[in-house]
Formats: sequence, C-alpha cells, structure tokens
Amino acid sequence: MWEKRGSPNKYKAYLYHGGPCWMADPVHSNYEAAKRATKHVYGVEPDMTREGGSIPITITFQVIECEGSAPAWVSDPNHENFVAARRATEIGEVTEKNVLLLPMGAADDGAHSQNEKIDIRNYIEG
Repeated sequence: MWEKRGSPNKYKAYLYHGGPCWMADPVHSNYEAAKRATKHVYGVEPDMTREGGSIPITITFQVIECEGSAPAWVSDPNHENFVAARRATEIGEVTEKNVLLLPMGAADDGAHSQNEKIDIRNYIEG
C-alpha cells in the first residue's frame, strides 16, 4: 500500500496476544427474553451488534453442547475454538449454560478507559 502511494513509510502488524472468539445464537430463548426485557424497560427494540465476542472468559463459560444452539465450530474438533473450549471443559471451567452478554452502558461511557463511567439510570434499569 505504501509503495503504491509513493511513500517511504513501512508498516508491519503483529498479534501480541489473542484468544478464541465467542459467538452465540441470537435467537436462543435467553436472547429472546433479553430482547423483550430491553423493549419493556427502554421502549425500543435492542440492536443486536455482536459486541464483546473477544472477552476471553466468555468462551470458558459457554457450553459446548448447548441445546442445539451451539456455533458450527462445535462439531469441528480441529477448529481453534473447539480446542480452547475442550481445554476449558477438561479443567472444569465450563458452566454448561448459555452465555448472554447484555451491555449496560452508553456509547459515551468510555469503556475500559481511565474515565470509564456508567449512567445511574443504566445501572438501575440495566
């Protein structure tokens, strides 16, 4: 890219750490209940954004055989997520329950920053 633009700059990207991503079925009964609760409390349909999938502990909590709603990698023993989840199972860390991440914050909360905040209304009604 830099060469194409005639720039002397160079860029290299490195992965310093990582973990398997987590995904869940957004039509699982727990998600449907969460959608109804959000609509009840805030009066709007929630945005299903698939955020938070990189929270490393989440996959540890996710069940491997989850009532037919497990992601496709569950049946692929060579997939890196399967290997990581199986390792978690072997050391007894899996709860064998569906995982649901519900955001309680707002866009301006500055998640993970030094000035992270949460509005009192979101905390109480969240």
